[in-house]
Parts: sequence; C-alpha cells; structure tokens
Amino acid sequence: EVSNSNFDITDPKNWFYGGGQRFRIQGMFGIERMGFNVDFAEPWLFGIPLRWDISGYVRNIDYDNWSERRIGVTTSLTKRVFDDFTTASVGYTFEQVRVYEMARRLSEEFTQWEGNEFVGRFNLSLERDTRNSATDPTRGYTIGGYASVTSKAFGATNNYARLESKGTYHYSFWNDWFVFSAGGKVGFLSNIGDAGMVPLFERYFLGGGDSVRGFPYRGIGPEDRNNDNYGGQTMYILTAELSHPIYSIVRGAFFVDVGDTGPERFQFRTVNMGIGYGLRIKLPQVNAPIRLDLAFPIINKQDGVANSLRFHFNMGASFGPN
Repeated sequence: EVSNSNFDITDPKNWFYGGGQRFRIQGMFGIERMGFNVDFAEPWLFGIPLRWDISGYVRNIDYDNWSERRIGVTTSLTKRVFDDFTTASVGYTFEQVRVYEMARRLSEEFTQWEGNEFVGRFNLSLERDTRNSATDPTRGYTIGGYASVTSKAFGATNNYARLESKGTYHYSFWNDWFVFSAGGKVGFLSNIGDAGMVPLFERYFLGGGDSVRGFPYRGIGPEDRNNDNYGGQTMYILTAELSHPIYSIVRGAFFVDVGDTGPERFQFRTVNMGIGYGLRIKLPQVNAPIRLDLAFPIINKQDGVANSLRFHFNMGASFGPN
C-alpha cells in the first residue's frame, strides 16, 4: 500500500502535496483473495464539509464451490447532519461481476448464475456513532440503516433491492476493567417485479469469524438437495461479548453469537448459536486489532455442519456484526 493523507490533486508543482485530500494505491495477494484498488477522498468538496470518495477496484475471491471477480468503480458523498455524531451518505456503484470455476456437482440453483453480470446500484445510508474508539470501543453506541436499489435503469442486469439495519452498544465498568458489548444486524434482499431469488453473489452467507462464530465460514444458510448452501435473502445476527484485560496489549473475551439466513424474503427461518472465548491483541504499530477466537455451536440447525470446536482468525474492529 502507498498512501498520502495530505494529497492535493490540483497542485502538481508541489508534488501533489498539501491539500488535505486522501489518496491510496493498494494491492493484495493471497491464496484465496487477490485485489487492487485506487482510492481518492476530498473531505471539503466545494469548500464545505462534504466528503467525496471515489474508488476503482479489481477483486477476486475463491470460495469453496466457485470463484468471483469484481471489476468496478464506486463513488459517494457523505455529510454530517444534525450533530457531530450523525452522518448521511449517498453513493453509486457500477461493476462487472463474474462467477466462474463452479464445482461440477453443484445444482442448477448455482449454475444458473455462472457467467458475467453487471451491477448498477444507488445506495443511501444513515449512521449515528458515539463510540469513544472505532477499533476498540469501551463506551458509546452505533446505530444505522442502509438501503440500496440495483436496477437496469442504472446499468444493472437485474432489478433488486437491499435493506439493512444494525447497531452496537458498549458499556465499561470497574474503571474499564470489564467491557460489555452487544450488537445486532438484520438484512433483507428482494427482487423488484420478478419472482425467484436475487443473484447468487448478492445473497447472505453467515458463519465464521465475522458473523456467527463456531460455524464454518459461509456455512450457515439454506441448502439444496445436495446440502450445498446457496445463500439467503433474509438474515439476522445477534452477538454479545464480555472482555477483560490479560496483558497491556491483550484482552480476553467471552462471547455468544446467534444468527441465521433464510431463502424467503422478509421471513426468518431458525436459530443457530455459538459460544466461545477469544483474545484481542492490539499491536502498537497496527491500527486493527488481531482477533483469535475458539467457538463451539451449542445450537446447530444447519444440515451437514458438524458440532465441533472451531478456530477463527480475524483483523479489524474488535466487536460488531459486519
């Protein structure tokens, strides 16, 4: 990654420096994920506190049963409203999504989505955030909503909509010795004017270190006759965590996660629950904490998923459904 937080795209004589803009070129290469993106942000568009973001990207992910490649551009305008804690954002995304290298055993529920599709999407979000830290909060809350419409009128191949809401709450006691956090997220996807399900690459797949721990990554969801998870159009996640200090840069955490995703729009299906214990390691030179979790599914309604202890590794915010 190469980044500059004081960029000035209008001043080449000063080596594009000094304007307070943000510019980043980032590349990532891994066994299952590869990507490249160029990001630009202007925090004071037209001389007012209106943030403009634009990003171009190429992303490739290899899942267990297929691979996805996304090539696109996204842009948004964000402004604080009401007070310093609340922001509203409107954005547009256009991308080509390619689904390829599908496993031969997959049913038509999967294979009908193999190939290329276009996504043209407008989205609107509203969020209020009073946390004292974005990566390791000990008090405060977040609450927000997100709505998007993907339409042929905006350049997409299909018409569908997404509606999501999420929130977290953090409370510390005994001089921040213990921190209790709770959160939840609910989401709905629906075709516009057509029957059937939204494209495979847009559906909800739960399970893993960033959703319901104790279950395999993307292991929770509706299944076809071969017990293959084809993703849902309705999802919910509830999570709670109690953390405590172990060492100056290490905290321990007891947690419980509940969630599921169903095939029908606006209809919940069942309950899956995992419990466990993990470590939160905050290295001095790394902004994102390292999360190491051991979890076990105590309520398992997912066919084909064994009740076994699972290890999850993640980096990012120390708590909260994504």
